[in-house]
Amino acid sequence: MGTNIESELFQALYRGGALTGPLLNAADLRKLQGRVLQRVAQGSEKAQILEEIFPHTTRGILKRSPQRDLANEFMQSPHFDRYVELPFTREGISREEAYAGFLAQWVLPEERETLQHELLFYLMRELAANPEPFFNIECPDITLRNKGYVAVLRRTAEAPYLYASLDGKFIHGPLTPLLADLIECQRVSVALSRHRGEKVHAAIWELHTRRLLD
Repeated sequence: MGTNIESELFQALYRGGALTGPLLNAADLRKLQGRVLQRVAQGSEKAQILEEIFPHTTRGILKRSPQRDLANEFMQSPHFDRYVELPFTREGISREEAYAGFLAQWVLPEERETLQHELLFYLMRELAANPEPFFNIECPDITLRNKGYVAVLRRTAEAPYLYASLDGKFIHGPLTPLLADLIECQRVSVALSRHRGEKVHAAIWELHTRRLLD
């Protein structure tokens, strides 16, 4: 496991003037690393524990392998080094998206929709609270719109599901296939070119009014 996070955490604090004096030695960095790892494993006062963010996915994996320590395995995996803990340090994705990538190795095919739902639900809720995150978003289902972010999850046995963070509000719920198609067009001009009919056009402009189409 790399030490990118703790090293860059210190460097950021040092450059910002929060710390003074010589650079930390190796022993100090190991202590800092331990504190960072503990924070990731246990969560902070303002953050949920990872296993609580992905309850159904975690439950399915642990039901098959109850002896596993998923939090510790995550910290020892390459996925852990892909997330960024603090702003102004380095490029990276959110802790939750990194953890979802880790979990994706162990889920069954029929569990992938559940994993994606749990990730999108959490990420889009976070983006409603913080529309300009310090981390990158790599999830291909999420698209940036004029006033926020939108994602549609196509589910095998259920209706499509909408996740949207617009003007600081988190909107979610099932959609008809037609509305899902329209929203995925992203732009009014594209939706109008692909779909005909007075009622459909009325729906397109209603989605535009609600800022689900640019």
